[in-house]
Amino acid sequence: MFESSLSVVTVLVLALSPFGQCRVLHDKADLAALFSQADEAKRHKDWPRVAEIANTILVTDPKAGRAWYRLGVAKENLHDDSGAEIAFQKAAGLHYFERDCLLEVASLAAKQGNKEVAFSYLKQLARAGFDQPEQIAGTSEFSSLKTDARYKAVVLHVRRNVRSQSSNPQWSKDGKRIIFERGSSEFPSAASQIYAIDRNGSHETQLTFGSGNHMMPDMSPDGQKIVYSSGEDGKRKLYVEDLQSHQARVLVTENIGNEHYPSWSPDGTRIVFNNFKGGEHHQVFVVNVDGSGLKALTSPEFNSDYPRWTYSGNQIIFESERAGMWGAYTMNPDGTSQTFLAWASTPSLSTDGKRIAFSDVLTEGNTEIYVMNSDGTQPKRITNNRAEDWEPAWSPNEKEIVFMSQRSRHFELYLMSPDGTGVRRLTKTPQISK
Repeated sequence: MFESSLSVVTVLVLALSPFGQCRVLHDKADLAALFSQADEAKRHKDWPRVAEIANTILVTDPKAGRAWYRLGVAKENLHDDSGAEIAFQKAAGLHYFERDCLLEVASLAAKQGNKEVAFSYLKQLARAGFDQPEQIAGTSEFSSLKTDARYKAVVLHVRRNVRSQSSNPQWSKDGKRIIFERGSSEFPSAASQIYAIDRNGSHETQLTFGSGNHMMPDMSPDGQKIVYSSGEDGKRKLYVEDLQSHQARVLVTENIGNEHYPSWSPDGTRIVFNNFKGGEHHQVFVVNVDGSGLKALTSPEFNSDYPRWTYSGNQIIFESERAGMWGAYTMNPDGTSQTFLAWASTPSLSTDGKRIAFSDVLTEGNTEIYVMNSDGTQPKRITNNRAEDWEPAWSPNEKEIVFMSQRSRHFELYLMSPDGTGVRRLTKTPQISK
């Protein structure tokens, strides 16, 4: 069965590529090395090389949705719209960022004048809960469809898919509350606020007020302050707000770019965060709570993101794409001793430092939550559904993991045991008034 299906896919892959190179991929390190080469070729706009590497991966692993996606991007830039459409269709069929791939297929069909195919995929996209109307209304490839009555109906359907949602959860240091953001599912959200809720789902409290797009929060160890990212896309800064007075101040006065995902050190003196400027890689920075001592901890030569201070305070765990796929790394608070742990995204280290909860978006399928030993051994998948599950965070007592999931078609917060049992929905976000 495997040899037969592989042969069919091999024929398709070779038909899409002028290269047809084949080699055996032994493990994730081997696979990561190829993706790293593909990303390097992408940076240099060497699209034939990107296509060649993607095909190399697909001959051995035809379910590698990420490779199909990379092949689609390469084919699109090589002006092979038909080949790109096939590749994105395969990625969507493997549920690899399915909505994004369906949008790409619809766009390519419209670009080629295939109106019926374009509308078929746009309708499928709308039925799948796609909630980014401007990605349709603001895309020039769909301009040829605008005179058709079906176009207005699709855009209206997508606008109705936009919901309020809860996302980006983090525990208070005492483990009694969970802090999160709530805003529109449309990106960028027009407005969002920071909330906190008890771990049993009671006492939901709004923490920020007024206009703004407040997101990605964390709470100080004493529970008296919060730090969050706020501002327009391209101009997001970190703010520290006192929860009694609700007075907020800018943390970093220098103009260094978009500032995201802050994490407070356990001793309350420093904050680590992610920063990026348009067209540049994401970097991890650290700064003192008073705004002094700003320092970059990771290299600008590759993407590093989602830093979280460990409970011991002796290390920072973060994700980085330096090896070609997202992996979990640790480093000292001064940026030294950066050490690879395992292939993982949005990692969270348990209090005792022995286990990592993470999201898997490595090569195929939709994102799921896993738990493994901190040395990368014995990974166990603890969620299993067609929804996107993201950003797990260990409770301080290690008895629960909070995460965000789209299983209700928009993000809500859920709790579960570390073995994946006892899943319960924590938030029930009010819908946007129509």
